[in-house]
Amino acid sequence: MKNKELIEHIRLRPGMYLGRLGDGSTSNDGIYRMFQEILNYCIDEFRQGYGNRIEVNIENERTVSIRDYGRGLSWNERTWESNHFLKTTGVTSDAYLIVEVIKALSSHFEISCYKAGVVNRLFYEYGILVEEVREDTECEHGTSVIFTPDEVIFGAYRFVDDIVFAMLRNVTYQNIGLKIVLDGT
Repeated sequence: MKNKELIEHIRLRPGMYLGRLGDGSTSNDGIYRMFQEILNYCIDEFRQGYGNRIEVNIENERTVSIRDYGRGLSWNERTWESNHFLKTTGVTSDAYLIVEVIKALSSHFEISCYKAGVVNRLFYEYGILVEEVREDTECEHGTSVIFTPDEVIFGAYRFVDDIVFAMLRNVTYQNIGLKIVLDGT
């Protein structure tokens, strides 16, 4: 299936990929599944011995930012659509698909890869790549993902602080030595 066809398929059948869409009022809602899947990638970096800090920010109860301090993806592995990316990063095809789902169901999705003094950013709107930026940086290695679930799909949703906090607390219990900072705390 071509990328555009996959995006259309996901956007027409979001419940098939996320289960319950919901409005963010329960931890089973699709926006938390999206959040958890990106967080899982960062946790995998920690479990493989790369970075021990993850920063999570939620802006206006709608946009999530997750930053790890792991290896950072190399620019040659830059697209989630690439089989090379899947082979070189060890990301499973299931993880690849869920990232495609998150991109397709987000009005804005941005991934930034910090490595060797350079940050490479990819900007997506509704799953379509709209811009690539490469610039010098003094930031530490790692990966940052920012996404805003599409309100056309999810309606009047919001991320509830207590639900996000409980999810992060459970992650820290299961991963001794991992530090998670939520909205600066």
